[in-house]
Amino acid sequence: VTTVSGGEEEIPAITIGDYEKGAIENPNEVDTWRVHLQAGKTYKIDVLGLDTDHGTLPDPKIVEIVDENGNHVCDGDDDSGFGWNAMVEFTPEQEGDYYIKVTG
Repeated sequence: VTTVSGGEEEIPAITIGDYEKGAIENPNEVDTWRVHLQAGKTYKIDVLGLDTDHGTLPDPKIVEIVDENGNHVCDGDDDSGFGWNAMVEFTPEQEGDYYIKVTG
C-alpha cells in the first residue's frame, strides 16, 4: 500500500479486460494498480507507452507484482511487450487482490 504524507493513498483498481491510463510525473515515481485475480488462471499484463500510441512513456516498466500482504509474487519486466513496452504473464496461486507496480 502506498503511503503519502501521513496517510494511506487510495490505490486505483483495474478491471480485467479494461484499459486504464496513469501518469508517471517524475523518473523515480512508482504507480500502483490493484486488480482482483482468480487462482490458477494465467493473466497477461501489459504496460503500454509511446510504441503503441497508448501512452507518453518511451520505456514503461513493470516493477513487480505483490499480493495483498505485500509479498513479492511476480518479477517485473522492462521490454517483453511490443517495442519498449512491458509485459508479464502471471498465474496466481490464490484468489485475491494483487498490486501491479509500474514506472517509466
